[in-house]
Amino acid sequence: MPELAPEQIKDTDAWYVVELMGQRAGYMHSKRTHAADNITSETKMVFELGRGERKVRISMESEFVETLDGKPIRMKSRQMQGQAPLEQDYVFREKDIEVTTRQAGQTSTSTMPAIEGDWLPPGAAEREGERRFKAGETKITIRTIDPMIGVTPVEMTRTGFTPTKLTIDGKQVDALETTVEQSFAPGIGSKEWLDSEGELLRGETTLGGAGGMKIIMTRTTREKASKSGGGATPEIMVSTFVKPDKAIKNARQSTAAEFTLSVKDGELPELPDTGTQDFTRVDAGSAKLVIRSKSFAAASAEDIANPVYTASSALAKLDDTRLAAFVGRVDADLAAADKAEALRRQVNAFIADKNLGTGLGSSTEVLRTKEGDCTEHGVLLCAALRKVGIPARVATGLIYADAFAGGKDIFGYHMWAQALLEVDGEKRWVDLDATLPDATPYDATHIAVATSDLSDETGTLSLLNVASVMGRLQISVVNVEHAASQKSGKQGSDKESK
Repeated sequence: MPELAPEQIKDTDAWYVVELMGQRAGYMHSKRTHAADNITSETKMVFELGRGERKVRISMESEFVETLDGKPIRMKSRQMQGQAPLEQDYVFREKDIEVTTRQAGQTSTSTMPAIEGDWLPPGAAEREGERRFKAGETKITIRTIDPMIGVTPVEMTRTGFTPTKLTIDGKQVDALETTVEQSFAPGIGSKEWLDSEGELLRGETTLGGAGGMKIIMTRTTREKASKSGGGATPEIMVSTFVKPDKAIKNARQSTAAEFTLSVKDGELPELPDTGTQDFTRVDAGSAKLVIRSKSFAAASAEDIANPVYTASSALAKLDDTRLAAFVGRVDADLAAADKAEALRRQVNAFIADKNLGTGLGSSTEVLRTKEGDCTEHGVLLCAALRKVGIPARVATGLIYADAFAGGKDIFGYHMWAQALLEVDGEKRWVDLDATLPDATPYDATHIAVATSDLSDETGTLSLLNVASVMGRLQISVVNVEHAASQKSGKQGSDKESK
C-alpha cells in the first residue's frame, strides 16, 4: 500500500456490548492509533458464559503494529480462559516469524514460515476496505489476519450495502446493512451495519444457521459497554445438547453404531473421516455416519508425513519440564499402543478436579492446576503423546451421555485425543478419550465434527466446524452394537436398532 503521512491517518476508538442468545455476555473494545512511523490496532474482548452451573470468564486481547505503508512489524495476543494467561508475541522478519510464548512462568521461542501470498495487516485492511467502500464498490474481498485466531490469513467478503435505519443507544441512525462471509467459517454468515464512514455500528452472527446461537455486538459508549451486566449469564453448554430420536443403552460398551445426521435448515457441513468414523453424504442437509470403535482405517500419506502432529505449540508445549516428568512415569519400553493407553489412563487420574470452569486450558496450565473438563483432558493427552514421539491431534464433536449437567439421554459437545499408531502394519488414527475410565478408552457414540492439530499457525480455527452445527444438528439412531454380553458371557455382539 502507498505510505500515508501521519496526518492522513484517522485514529478510532469504539466500544461494543456483546450479547449471546439475547443476554448480555460482555464487551469488545477496538481502537486504532498511529505514531510517526507506525499504526497500532488493538482489540479486547471480555465475556462471561455459563456452563451448566459454572461460570467461565474469558478475556482475549490482541495488538498488531505495522508500518504506515502496511508492512507487518509485530503482533501479540493474550488469552485468559482459566487461571494462567497465555501470551504470544510474533515478530515478522524477512523470511520467517519469531514466536515467543509465555504461560505460568514458562517461556519458549520458536519460528514459523513467513505467510505466503498477498495479505494486509489489520490497519491496512481496514483502510483498504474504507477506500473501496467510499469508491462505491458493492463487493469487497480482503485477505488479512486476526491475531486472536492465529497467523493463518482469512479472506473476508462484504456485499449488500443496503440503506436502512438502526437504533443505537435509543437513537435512530442511518446505516448500511451488509453481509459478511469469512473463509475460516464457511456457512456461518454475518450481518454488519456500517455508518457513512464504513465504521461498524452493529454485527450479528448466528452459529448454526436460523434458530442457532446468535451473537450480537452493538456500538455504545465506554461506560455502558464496560459496566457489569447484572443479569443472567448466557448458558452455552446445556442449551447445545442434542436429543437423539431414541436413547442408547450401555453407550460406554458400544463397539459400532450408525447414525443419520441432519440439520434443521441449510447444508450439513462435511464431517471428517477418521480412523473409526466414516461419513457418507445423503443430500445437502443429511448424511450417514458409521463408527466402529475397534476398527481403524489407514491414515492418509499426508497425515503420516505431517510434522505438525509431533510439534510443540502454545496449547501443547513440549519443552515444559513438568510434561517431561509427567510422561516419565510411563514405562519407556512399552509398545507405542500400550504407551498411548497408559498415558490416557494417567491423564484421567492426574486431572483430579474435573470441573467446567475453564474455557480451553493449555497443557502447561493443566499440569499445574490438575483441573478441567474434556478439553483439558484432550489437550494434555495430545501433548503427552507427542512428548513420547507419538503423533497426535484432538477431535471435537459430541458424545452420548445417559445423564449430564441436568440433561438425560443426550449428545453433548466433547473433545478427545487421536494418536497415529501402527495397527496391522499400517499407520492409523486411534481415538483415545481421557475422560473415560480405565476399561473404556473409547466407544462408538463419539461423533467427530472436526479435528485440530493445535498449532500456533491455525490456533483453533479448524474447530469452528463445530459452531456451524450448534443449535441445528439432529441425530437419528439407526443401530448400535455392543461387545459380548457381560451378563451371559456369550460371544459375538448385541445389537439394538429401530
